[in-house]
Order: sequence, then structure tokens, then C-alpha cells
Amino acid sequence: MNPPLDLLLGLDRMLGRTHDRVAATLLPHLSSSHRVIDLPLVGGRLDDLCRELDVTGDLAGAAELGPALGNARAYAWRALALVGEGSGRDDHDLARRCVIEVVDQLCAARTDVAAVLCDHGFGSWSPRWRGWAGPAASPAQVIAFSRVTATCAAALLPAGSRAEYAELFLSELHDLARTRSGRWAQIRYACRVLVRAPRLRRALG
Repeated sequence: MNPPLDLLLGLDRMLGRTHDRVAATLLPHLSSSHRVIDLPLVGGRLDDLCRELDVTGDLAGAAELGPALGNARAYAWRALALVGEGSGRDDHDLARRCVIEVVDQLCAARTDVAAVLCDHGFGSWSPRWRGWAGPAASPAQVIAFSRVTATCAAALLPAGSRAEYAELFLSELHDLARTRSGRWAQIRYACRVLVRAPRLRRALG
């Protein structure tokens, strides 16, 4: 029995949002440049990620996906265990590598969704989040260029403010995407926050 089109498209959106959130609001806190990791914050976000991937995995049960989503879940739980049990830099570096694997496996899971869509006669489909502003970019999704630019802007801010502003910037980009303002509106916003980041850094002290 073929999985419903709504289920597959919903999984694609869920995986894309999870990927964006992990890349923008979790990986920066595990950066090798951080001398001290905010363990409660990172642990809480990893726990949320694990629960979210468990729910996504349950929904994907009927979608005949490959192993990538299961791999992402395993890496996320491993990262949570490392952060919860280990206090050394080596443990945190390994946790970071696990989270990077989560991001990569989420990319692969979206490719799996695309393959299932094609296999079940839903036409040629490819994840439209790739590419920074090419013709394939969908105005209903946050494009990669804007996401990366906004993440760079947040990285310029004081360490204590990065996570909050990364979430704010990404939230604004998602709002622009939902209103179908077009990729150039996202690019303009991301470039604007990047240009203003040094002034905001001075204001935040």
C-alpha cells in the first residue's frame, strides 16, 4: 500500500525544519571554539531533538524509507548520552561529531523521501532546500544561503546571546517563507542582519 502523499510531503517539511534547527541552534553551542559548553542548554536541546526524531520516525513507519532517519535518531541519542555522562573536551567533541552526523543523515532522509515519492508515481521530486537561490528554490522554504548567512550573523554576537538570536533570525526567515515573500526577501533579510551584527554585538556588550 502506497504511503499517502500528504504523509510524505509532511515528512519532508518536518525533516527540513529539524535540520535547520539543529544546524542553527545546536551545533554552534558545541563549537570547538567554546571553552565551556552550556551543558544544561545543550542537553535540553538534544533531549528535545531525540524526542522529535522518535515521533518523526514513528510517523515515517509507513513511508518505506531507507536507514538514514534511524541513523539520525541513533546519533542524536548517542550525542545526548555523551553530553549527559561526559564532562571532558573529548566527549564534547565526539558529541559534536554525532550532531554533525545527525545533520547529514537528515539530508539523506529527505533524499529517501524524494525517492519514495518518485517510486510511487508522484513525479520527479527533489528536496528544494538545496542551492542558495537557484530556480529550484521554493519560496515556501528557507533557502540555504539565507540560513547560513543568518547563522553567521548570530555567530558574530557575544556567546551568551548567540542561541537566542540564531533562533530569532531563523524564525524570521521561516515567517518570510510561510508568507511566500520569495527567496530574495529572505536573502535581503539575512544580509541585513549580517551587516548589522557588529553593531548589535557592541550594543549587547
